[in-house]
Amino acid sequence: MKERFRFHDLKIKAASDFDGDVQKFTGHKTRSMAERYNRTADKVVSLDRKRPKKGK
Repeated sequence: MKERFRFHDLKIKAASDFDGDVQKFTGHKTRSMAERYNRTADKVVSLDRKRPKKGK
């Protein structure tokens, strides 16, 4: 399977990995446009509950 790659993908990857102000980093005028470049998964907080043991 051949994967498609565009140089624009580098900007998307850089914006997703950036920890600061993404809008300023990407140069977009609106926050909503800058957020379109965020391709990272949402972080999920664990409830830290113990799982029941199997067989009980």
